[in-house]
Amino acid sequence: MTGLRRLVTVTTRRAGDLALTLAAVAGVVCLLTLLAGVVFDVRPLVFRSGSMSPAIPTGSLALAVPVDHREIAVGDVISVPYERTRVTHRVVSIDHTEASSLLRMQGDANDAADLRPYQVTAADRVVYSVPHLGAVIAWLSHPPGIFVLAGYAALLLTILMRRRANPSAPSAPAVPEPPEPPRPRRRGRLAFAVLVLAFLIGTAMPPTWAAWADPVVVTGGTLGTTSLVSPTATPSSGGGNGTGTGNCQAQNQALGSTITLRWEGVVPASAPPLASYDYQLQFFNRDTNQNQGAALTVAHSGAAGSRQAYQQNATTLGNLIGLNLLSNTRLQVRVRSHLTGTGWYGATTVQVNFSSSAVLAFASFECNTA
Repeated sequence: MTGLRRLVTVTTRRAGDLALTLAAVAGVVCLLTLLAGVVFDVRPLVFRSGSMSPAIPTGSLALAVPVDHREIAVGDVISVPYERTRVTHRVVSIDHTEASSLLRMQGDANDAADLRPYQVTAADRVVYSVPHLGAVIAWLSHPPGIFVLAGYAALLLTILMRRRANPSAPSAPAVPEPPEPPRPRRRGRLAFAVLVLAFLIGTAMPPTWAAWADPVVVTGGTLGTTSLVSPTATPSSGGGNGTGTGNCQAQNQALGSTITLRWEGVVPASAPPLASYDYQLQFFNRDTNQNQGAALTVAHSGAAGSRQAYQQNATTLGNLIGLNLLSNTRLQVRVRSHLTGTGWYGATTVQVNFSSSAVLAFASFECNTA
């Protein structure tokens, strides 16, 4: 019976040592990360969407360092401020000037570049990423993850207090007990592990991390992994005037032409709810490779998955996107989902090509042009 008791004691002690060692390793990683942030200005990025997959999948934790705009090159993964969040995508083209640089960026998983270029004097370049670690940190930053961390800290404290209260009493062992390291060293490791866990709990919810999320949204001081659902394309209606059921319909009349652009609405499987969604429309000049006018916002209409539409007459649309009175312009509209009241957007866009021809007050449209 004495031998069994000693075996249980040794096994329990080794399990405790393992828990302490894991805490110490985690503490070293956290302290090194903190030191790198202070000394080298390294900043964490939690990727909350899959727009950079497969290179940086959803849930990854990345480290970024600030660089001057003149150091940015095509192919770099760059993080820049955008409204109330950040966008972290790969640079696909860049125009340098002495004072600043104009970046056009695109997610590796996206089928087109971002809707607008980014004017920067400095930015943050991703230098390293670890898949899934960001999702773990996000989980630990709110219940039940916080409770797991607190329970782990309590377990370490219990191990420490029991070892102090019950030092090994000398006796004639029935089963030889493996030699133990000196007690001062063990107590030092215990103390270090407890401090590490305190550090982990204290830094589990850094509110500034929400500002470093790739474009899926967080609204409080905690991190989550919910992604915005993106719209899908409506089947093509063909060229010319299109049809009343496809992605584009042009109605050209002498007294005023109109165009209707369509896409399939989002179907959220979880939060945020459908009522929180609207759509951003950005018109794009395919000849100049530039945005045409400011982005427009369209509210979601109908049930989840229902067909959405934006209809506008030639005069109003021309004023909105800045078309000339004498022009023949190859356009594209890019539609992406948007969380109302935030700067968060879906990862992919729906694209519809069309053309606009104008001669003074007379204008016409053509759908799905090359």
